[in-house]
Amino acid sequence: MGTRDHLGWWTVPVFLAVGLAGAVLAGGLAVIYYAAQVGALRTETRSARDEASSARDEIREATDEALATINEQVEEVRRSLVSDLPVADASDAGVVVVRAFPGPAPQQQPPPESASEAQANSANQEDPPPAEEQPQQPEPPPDRGAPTFGSAFPVVRDGGTTFLVTSFEVVESPYDAGAFVSDIEVIAADRTLRATVHSFDPNLDLALLRVGGDFDVPAWRPLEEGLVPGDKLWAVGLTPTLSTAQVGGTIAAIDPRVLVSDVIVPDFLRGGPLVDLDGRVVGIATAAYRPYGNADGQASVPIRVLCERLLRCTAEQQGGTEGRTDPDETDAD
Repeated sequence: MGTRDHLGWWTVPVFLAVGLAGAVLAGGLAVIYYAAQVGALRTETRSARDEASSARDEIREATDEALATINEQVEEVRRSLVSDLPVADASDAGVVVVRAFPGPAPQQQPPPESASEAQANSANQEDPPPAEEQPQQPEPPPDRGAPTFGSAFPVVRDGGTTFLVTSFEVVESPYDAGAFVSDIEVIAADRTLRATVHSFDPNLDLALLRVGGDFDVPAWRPLEEGLVPGDKLWAVGLTPTLSTAQVGGTIAAIDPRVLVSDVIVPDFLRGGPLVDLDGRVVGIATAAYRPYGNADGQASVPIRVLCERLLRCTAEQQGGTEGRTDPDETDAD
């Protein structure tokens, strides 16, 4: 077993056992400690995940509510814009579609033959064989040419005749500058009528059409309610399929014979009325009127400029009253 000065051999395994037991105990305590820490972290992260999920749900709900509010506001603005348009239906306001056919393009004549060429061709020609009778073919429909479209509106009625103003560019001949075509139709919601040019002024890009039938004449803005830069106005017209079209803008400048604005005038709105917020006519929408040359800005003709060239108007009749105008007696040349 050993002496007082020397331990026996059996003490070595005892020490090893005690050390191993201590190590196992320490490891177990460490495992228990870290397990407790991991559990605490898991509990904390679970709480954080729950809070994050709750916050995400709240954000989603807030986003949905914000989007719903924005959509309601957009819809309200859209409804207000639609309700604020000055003309609910262009056809009800007397606006019609103008369709002008130019006819076939003129044929170019070949140059005349010289006398020697004519004799040579005559000598080379043989007598043609007798012609066989051919079955009679129906006459082909006349070539009316590709039509141009625009808008027009009535300015005066005279018995069963209505006079409408439009853009001269709509009825101008593509083959003869400054001349107008003769094949013109006025298309309303319930009828299509033949029209003729009564008078015109290419410099003002205006033409007065005469058509049989009654159309409602829209009111003009009274003289005492003068326009100023910054006033709103709309070009009103019809598409070739009779859908109402309105393009708004702001007046930039006013001269006695010119309205300058930022209103864009598509081809099918040419000749339609320019109206104020109450739907009263203040001018004629044109695209070819260039009193300032090719300067920036859209120039249009004030409605009362008609009285200087195409209509005869008294001072009282120019104030926007019913029956305010009479057509000029001079027909188009």
